[in-house]
Amino acid sequence: SCVSAPATQTLEKRVLEAKTLETIRWAFDTYPDLLMTSGFNLNGTVLVDLAVRAGFRGELVFIDTLEHFPETLRTRDDIA
Repeated sequence: SCVSAPATQTLEKRVLEAKTLETIRWAFDTYPDLLMTSGFNLNGTVLVDLAVRAGFRGELVFIDTLEHFPETLRTRDDIA
């Protein structure tokens, strides 16, 4: 039988996520002293989430642009 477009998209998304986590794990294994930087923008928070899911337990350095929204600073403080 034919697989529906939504099912195919879901599968493709899962494969991409698995490959992403595998790449991040490789980076942590290859560079054990690796630290992460983030300004906690949308892309940064997604990357931090993926890194934690991949096993990251290292240092996270906040990049302060001096132009953050109050919500961003609260998120930073909650994580710290």
